[in-house]
Parts: sequence; structure tokens; C-alpha cells
Amino acid sequence: MKNKFNISKEELENYKNIDFNKLKNMDINSIRLEDLKDINDIEIDDSLPYELKVLKFIQQIKNPYFFKVDDVIVNSTYNDPKENIYIEDCLNK
Repeated sequence: MKNKFNISKEELENYKNIDFNKLKNMDINSIRLEDLKDINDIEIDDSLPYELKVLKFIQQIKNPYFFKVDDVIVNSTYNDPKENIYIEDCLNK
């Protein structure tokens, strides 16, 4: 069964089962550059709804908190203090 974003229930469940706390709390010293996805390789259709863009981003980047830009490891956070929206919240809609 597909939802309004044309994602199967199984695919959506896969995203909901991601342990974002584990990904977010990884030790940057234990991360290998070659294991990370390069943000330059990520392609997302701008015409998609916000929630689907988030899903497509996660699908491609694998770990939204640690990725690389060329040969640099990036540790990123996704909290807008004004709205208190977390990436996990987007997946639970």
C-alpha cells in the first residue's frame, strides 16, 4: 500500500526503524572517510514535498549526521531551535 508520497509501507517502516540516536552519537574518531557518502553525489528533486525530500536524502546519504564533502568529514545537526523539528519527527508523520 502506498501513501500520499508514493512510498511503500515497507520502505517507510525501514526509515522509521533507523536508530537516529546511534547515528547522531557516533564517535567522529571512529568514522572512516571511505565509509561515508559524499554530499556532492546526492541528488534530490526540488519539486518533491518536504517530507519526501527528507526521505530521499536519508536514502542516499545513509547517515545524515556524518557525511563527507570531498575529503573532509562533516558532522551535522538538524535542529531548528525556533521550531524544534527533528529529522525523526519528519519520518513519524
